[in-house]
Amino acid sequence: MVSLSCRGCRGGELGVRLPPAHESRDPGGRLARGHLLPLGERPTSRSLVRGRLLVRGGQRLSGASEPARGYRRALWAVLGIAVVALAAETTAGYVFGSRHLVKDGTDWLYVIAVYAVAAISYDRSPRAEYLAGFALAAILVVAGLDSARDLVDNVLRPQVESAAEATVSTLFALVVAIISVVVLWPFRRSDDPVVAATWLSARNDGLSSAAGGLVTVLAPGSGDWPDLAAEVAGALLTFYAAFAVARSAWRLRSRTRRGRSG
Repeated sequence: MVSLSCRGCRGGELGVRLPPAHESRDPGGRLARGHLLPLGERPTSRSLVRGRLLVRGGQRLSGASEPARGYRRALWAVLGIAVVALAAETTAGYVFGSRHLVKDGTDWLYVIAVYAVAAISYDRSPRAEYLAGFALAAILVVAGLDSARDLVDNVLRPQVESAAEATVSTLFALVVAIISVVVLWPFRRSDDPVVAATWLSARNDGLSSAAGGLVTVLAPGSGDWPDLAAEVAGALLTFYAAFAVARSAWRLRSRTRRGRSG
């Protein structure tokens, strides 16, 4: 039986007291050091919950709701920012007749899809979360394929993008990426597939935007190869993120099934 106690809590953190029989199963002291317990894994020692939802035998511990609310607030914040970026960049593209800005603006749909699926599925049952993890991995694969298609089009049919278009697009991407990375940074070590998908999406956007910004500022007249190299790196990062999220979802699925059978 699990009991919750606020004795010894600091700064609103909630202590979780478990039976002595479970305390010896955490030899590394991961929980005491503030590491986060994966969804579907049984809690194994007295611990402080910091940033991740605890699940024991498929059942959620109600005392872990505050970290869940913190992640949900961060998630809705970055989702709102991405929607604003989509509306602003596509509107600017239509107003100024720029197909590049319209295309870059619609690319935010992939980011919005990731955050929206995460917002709908997070803090539900472990089964809902690992199914959402597989769906998020599929979205990332589609985004990576779209990036690869754009790369091939740029090689076969090069299109000239003005300096103003490149600057505006890079600024949009950098501002949103920096805010998203800062907001989701506390959750970067999560094994939850939903949380991992949102963090990896924000991190990849940040790296791609930083590379695009460096190309725009440091090598504006260097030809197409820096842009192509940045696009290749972005596509590879997206495919890796899809793999990592799918692997995390599979592990959660396995832990959940073991918990049910046990």
